[in-house]
Amino acid sequence: MEITLEELSKLCECDFTGDPTYKVLSICDTNRLVPGAKFKENCLYTIENEKLAETVSKQVMGVALCLSQFQDNFTNALVVAKNAEKSLRISFIKALEFFDPDNKPADMEGIHIHPDSEVGANTRIYPGAVIMEGARIGDNCVVYPGAVVENMAQIGNDTVVRSGAVVGRRCIVGNGCTLFENSVIGSDGFGYHDEAGVRYKIPQIGIVRIHDHVDIGACTTIDRATIEDTVIDEHTKIDNQVQVAHNCLIGKYVYIAGKASLSGSVIVKDGAILAGGCGVADHVTIAEKCIILAFTGVHENTEPKKTYFGIPARPVIKMHRINSIIDKLPELAKRVKAIETEVYKEDKE
Repeated sequence: MEITLEELSKLCECDFTGDPTYKVLSICDTNRLVPGAKFKENCLYTIENEKLAETVSKQVMGVALCLSQFQDNFTNALVVAKNAEKSLRISFIKALEFFDPDNKPADMEGIHIHPDSEVGANTRIYPGAVIMEGARIGDNCVVYPGAVVENMAQIGNDTVVRSGAVVGRRCIVGNGCTLFENSVIGSDGFGYHDEAGVRYKIPQIGIVRIHDHVDIGACTTIDRATIEDTVIDEHTKIDNQVQVAHNCLIGKYVYIAGKASLSGSVIVKDGAILAGGCGVADHVTIAEKCIILAFTGVHENTEPKKTYFGIPARPVIKMHRINSIIDKLPELAKRVKAIETEVYKEDKE
């Protein structure tokens, strides 16, 4: 897709500074920028706060969608006035809607394998599976009844897609993977914005990218990114009924057990283990080879090679010490009250 800076400003109902003919080809995820990073050329970034504006200021390439007080930091900018009737977030939603590829399913007319899809050698597609327009499936794969591979999705070689599993539009699955029953790869991320009594759905135009030798358990959902990729790296194994929200980055050789829940933009580094029922708050990083025990609630970044437990999560040794004291608290409370009573009596005397 292609649109000029001037055209995009009209679409987003905001002003602009810079070259009106500058072409914008895509949106990139501002959260992926590190200090000192450069904008990608012809890409739109949303800048919502002063700290980020200073970190990535004086950009020549790319376009910033920003508030008016930050416009001088960028060569090309879509500008939303601070006191505008509609917020910067509404302009962001309008831009996402423009760059969202057409995701309407093709008219299948009773055909389960679309003529414009590709199916590799020795791949078995069972009756009742649906392969949509533009899908690409590699060699030696198996797609079971009721599975759906949506338009423009890609599946590598030697991958198994079990009954009821869905590979969403444009999502990418590597070689030697298994998607178990009713797993969903590329469901929409949970993104909404409330303003002036209206609830706007934020379009989720990114994809899910699954690398080689990954297993995704039954009834597990991996949400597509808002803009770029939700990533599951190679040799990671995910159990049943796990939720991985949009923009998460899961490393290599990670284990995630059943009913674990990862909020948006969580990073799980290589070799980490997340036990059953644990929850991780948004934008938290789970460090390398870190272990999160069952039913733990993680709300802050963890340290490498440490084990965490409890709500809120604490290093396991510290948490065991806390738990060992809990049973003694009623007796300790009585003793403290008795001491306070005695002190009070002495003070009165």
